[in-house]
Amino acid sequence: MSLPIAHHWKGNGNERLMLCHGFLGSSAVWSEVLPHLEPHFKLLLPDLPGHGATKALPGDASIDAYADCLIRLLDTEHIDRIDLLGHSMGGYIGLNLLRRFPERIGKLILLHSTCSADSPERAHNRLRAESLVRRNRELYIRAVIRGLFPSGFIEEQTVQLTRAEEIGLQVPAEAVVHALQAMRTRSSSCDLIENKRVHLISGTSDPVLPWSELEPIHRAVGTDRQATLPCGHMGMLECPKKLKELLLGLLQR
Repeated sequence: MSLPIAHHWKGNGNERLMLCHGFLGSSAVWSEVLPHLEPHFKLLLPDLPGHGATKALPGDASIDAYADCLIRLLDTEHIDRIDLLGHSMGGYIGLNLLRRFPERIGKLILLHSTCSADSPERAHNRLRAESLVRRNRELYIRAVIRGLFPSGFIEEQTVQLTRAEEIGLQVPAEAVVHALQAMRTRSSSCDLIENKRVHLISGTSDPVLPWSELEPIHRAVGTDRQATLPCGHMGMLECPKKLKELLLGLLQR
């Protein structure tokens, strides 16, 4: 079952690009990078279920369910095919769309994301987190947001950290649990890495997805479909100008 997705358009470019945010984000998380992308793209910015201005999914959630909501959005906007930039969980959704609706997705850029399923340890941690969220949602969200950034960035850019926390704290407990369940139960999509439409941008100082874990995936796609940022898990806030340069390089090839 899909539900209406809150969204808006930005930019004056000819090429359409959907920016799909990640866990505890919203379309507002792109604010720093938008001025750099608007001259080049017509940008579709959705709020995923339970995030931003979109209601939470009814019942338990899955990556399939989030993807179905985005397909409904594309149908509503009369979009047959669009390039997609998926951040973290947004990348998992993008891979799901590419597998199930390949005719609707052009290029797919995974930003601080991975094709791998959760390891047993990571899945166990997400399961534990569900009970933590129900006990103290705010404490959990603040801890997660702080853990997205390298320690040096937090010390120097408290404004960006505060902004990320404000966005994350808008997500109700029900939606946090849904997203944890969806990420925990997703399957591997690493067979899709061979698809020439898939591109990667990862942070070499990412505390969530360590470079040692992502480097083999980068090697698998080759040099022309991957790039790195000297940052953590939130390149759109940490180094937006550099991210813009990489995106233009990958999307305009």
